[in-house]
Amino acid sequence: MAEGSVLSCSNLQWRSVSNQRKIPSVFASEITSFSLNPKETHLQQSVAELKSKIVDKDVEDLVHQARAHILQTSGFRDSSSSPAPSSSSPLSSVRGTPAHKKLKLMSRIGEDAPPLSPIPLIVTTRHVFQNFKSPCRTPLGPGKSKPS
Repeated sequence: MAEGSVLSCSNLQWRSVSNQRKIPSVFASEITSFSLNPKETHLQQSVAELKSKIVDKDVEDLVHQARAHILQTSGFRDSSSSPAPSSSSPLSSVRGTPAHKKLKLMSRIGEDAPPLSPIPLIVTTRHVFQNFKSPCRTPLGPGKSKPS
């Protein structure tokens, strides 16, 4: 899946995020499925209809407009595509919120992750290297017979 590709989504859940504002939102759960090529005919028809509507348009321009609209309505800005807002903008009050701090941390996670150091295994006993012997299948030793 790449940016700008058409996805088919099924089993999404409509929820209201805030009780005060009653803003409808779509959530994905463990039963939600995303597909580039859906098997269901009604999803195939919807994807084909959407692709036919955007075939003559510039897809990159549509993606850019959609991203700008989403970022504008959500209250956050994309640092790679939009200029920094002035200090009188409503975004200046959003910057100190815990949600903005989490988004900032998530954007930095994949950038320069430090290399993982090897885990040193200090073995202090020789029993670690012995093969595991199951207690259920111990062979009968000499002089021992099966109980009858």
